[in-house]
Amino acid sequence: PGETLRLNVQYMVSHSADIAFYIREVGVAGFNKFKRTRVPRAMPARKITLLLQNFDKPLVNGRFYLVQADLLKANAPFNQKIDIDQYVARADSRATPPNRNSLVIAPHVNRGKITGNGPYYVKLNWATTMQADLILTLRRRGNNHVISRSTTRVGRGYGLTGVGALQFRGLTTNRGPYEVTAQLQHVGGGIRQTRRQTVNLRTYDNILIVTEFTAIPGRGPFRVRVYWVAKSSVREGRNILLELRNPSRRITASRREVRAGPGSAQFTLNYGSLNTNTYYIVRASVNNKNGRTQITDSRSVVIEN
Repeated sequence: PGETLRLNVQYMVSHSADIAFYIREVGVAGFNKFKRTRVPRAMPARKITLLLQNFDKPLVNGRFYLVQADLLKANAPFNQKIDIDQYVARADSRATPPNRNSLVIAPHVNRGKITGNGPYYVKLNWATTMQADLILTLRRRGNNHVISRSTTRVGRGYGLTGVGALQFRGLTTNRGPYEVTAQLQHVGGGIRQTRRQTVNLRTYDNILIVTEFTAIPGRGPFRVRVYWVAKSSVREGRNILLELRNPSRRITASRREVRAGPGSAQFTLNYGSLNTNTYYIVRASVNNKNGRTQITDSRSVVIEN
């Protein structure tokens, strides 16, 4: 985000030509940046790097932008394109790759709750400068005895990941409270980050997209693991709904009825070809039998390049 963007472009053309670059926010009229530049003949293909500066409207962190490049004959009108390429990307001000380690137990209304029986997942927001393990441990608070432990291997980079599953049975209120510890440990090295969260036994609705992804394939199927806790009665019931949406409508969905308590399952989203000039939302929710949504979790994603 801000006033500078570096684009790496590969093109092939048998004569001198122009490339027109456009950047605009998805769903918003007007350009954040437009630039037309002359390029020489390139047979075979040639790579160039273009620095775009002084945006009409600065890019905003977390928003989605359409980046488009048109190849035209030199001085040709804009409607006479030789070729076109475009993609959608989310603006992100973080250094890539990361230059520091970080770990946060993602804020959530149910972060301090746990059920008496597993499985149990925790959403972690992390960054690591090298390959690392995300370690999740459950203990009684003030007691070193480990009730359950889970390790998830991640590569250098960033992530928002549902980590688990912690498997256990028979937690009770009178033995609590309990403590969940999340740690980031470099492979072959030491612990770099530690976070702790006190949890108490509760009956509640909860939903978490476990699968780690920032992009989805342009054509289905696409499989997603979901973790839930259903606060249910015979009268109300609960079902889990996984949807694929664009900013304006639902494209497809997968649903299943569930019993009271925690659970985890893989859902499959089936869909045809998706447009590459917008972004999409994968949304999981716990609903009662009347269709009323109790709680949701969602990811905004783009199409895989």
